[in-house]
Amino acid sequence: MPFPEGATAIAPFESGHSGRPEP
Repeated sequence: MPFPEGATAIAPFESGHSGRPEP
């Protein structure tokens, strides 16, 4: 996957969280 294990396709910019998009 192009995203780290901490980021998802929903929040590729927030890499580090448990796939939770936080602005």
